[in-house]
Amino acid sequence: MQSDGVKPNAVTVASMLSVCARLSVMKSCKEVHSYLLRQEFESNVLVSNSLITTYAKCGDMKSSWAIFESMPERTEVSWNSILLGLGMHGHADETFGLFEKMEAAGMKPDHATFTALLSACSHAGRVEEGLKYFKRMVEDFKIEPRLEQYTCMVDLLGRAGHLKHAYDIILAMPCTPDDRVWGSLLGSCKIHGDERLAEVVSDRIFELDPTSIGYRTLLANLYEEYGKWNDVTRIRSDIKGRGLKKTPGCSWIEVDSNVHVFMAGDQSHNQLEEIYATVECLTNEIRKAGYKPQSPTVSVRHDEVNHENLSSFKDDDLLFPVASRNHSRTGCGGGKLKEISQTVLECSLLLHDGCCTTSTTVVIAFSMGMATDATSQPAC
Repeated sequence: MQSDGVKPNAVTVASMLSVCARLSVMKSCKEVHSYLLRQEFESNVLVSNSLITTYAKCGDMKSSWAIFESMPERTEVSWNSILLGLGMHGHADETFGLFEKMEAAGMKPDHATFTALLSACSHAGRVEEGLKYFKRMVEDFKIEPRLEQYTCMVDLLGRAGHLKHAYDIILAMPCTPDDRVWGSLLGSCKIHGDERLAEVVSDRIFELDPTSIGYRTLLANLYEEYGKWNDVTRIRSDIKGRGLKKTPGCSWIEVDSNVHVFMAGDQSHNQLEEIYATVECLTNEIRKAGYKPQSPTVSVRHDEVNHENLSSFKDDDLLFPVASRNHSRTGCGGGKLKEISQTVLECSLLLHDGCCTTSTTVVIAFSMGMATDATSQPAC
């Protein structure tokens, strides 16, 4: 495009930043931003909103906030973008405070605003605040909740262990719940060990999506934890009989402008031995601190698996050693959690200096202090 002498406009730049945000690659985001500065690109609300979102999804809330603060004019999208970014990174109190400023500025909240607020509550486990904002949305702003807001509430209540309340909300929804809503509740059933409700929920899911393999695997894993091997065999036989195959998920981390990609039990990295040694170090340290990490999920009988085998760790477990080894040469040190995640929580006291990791659904960052610059470092 540039070689043909065509100058990109705001829509072009926003599209490029959308790709950067989707991939959560900080280097590309900064390259686009630098281009805008070099070309003295005219200040544009669309571009600024895209920069806010992209920096947030790349783990750099400091830059995201700086863009928001420098905007001469802000739209509802501007406010929603920064609210969503703060919530994604676990800054619940800042999200709530900014919402008050949004109201004071005369901006009218919409569905996206409350999705951001409820998502922040879910990430931070703030049940009471979530219920309050949901009520305000309906009663104060006369906004009829949509599927996205109901999904956030089910996720919030389910994570906090209020499974019956979450189930009742789904049943009372005026819109038809999809597999994502039921899937969120199924995940919470596994976390909190509610086998009975999990069976009810899974039946609803399979009615909506008969070819689902992810949720079948999740249900099989729950049965596995309870040693119900006949049910495990039944579900896995059903998966095989339907010819379903699960696409392996992956997570990646950007360290010093280099992207490291991992799959579960990955053994292809050139720092393989150091990575698993660090995983073992982290595991030992959290045990000394009194925390009991959950055993990795397996897919065979319990007498055939050694849960201490480090090769069974999930893909996101393998991200932290890379960050630790590249950003700290002092071993397992102190750190501050910047994004809420069960796996990250286990390691939040152990990583020194900053790192930014990315899975398909969440940005995870660690830092000492409050810095959130993912390039030098220092979201869920």
